[in-house]
Amino acid sequence: MSVENKTLLDEDQIASALQSLTGWRREGITLVREWRFQKFTQLMPFLRGVLDTMDRANHHSDLVVDSRTKTLTISVTTHSAGALTQADVDFARAVNAL
Repeated sequence: MSVENKTLLDEDQIASALQSLTGWRREGITLVREWRFQKFTQLMPFLRGVLDTMDRANHHSDLVVDSRTKTLTISVTTHSAGALTQADVDFARAVNAL
């Protein structure tokens, strides 16, 4: 388990991070990305990778799985800080690398 970097990000740092976080968008104090799969069975291995990433990073995001639309939505923020932190950006980058 790694130690989270809970350094608060300012507006410029968030904007800069989003430029390199393909598919992610900002919604207030949250980073959000949605994945759509052709088959539900394709979603499940990816979800397992996300869960493993959450455990390794010790950073737990909110996940919404819609089996009807075969969609996974991930929302990440540092709840204890009430803001976006470097841990959120690191997590988004790790998920994008899956």
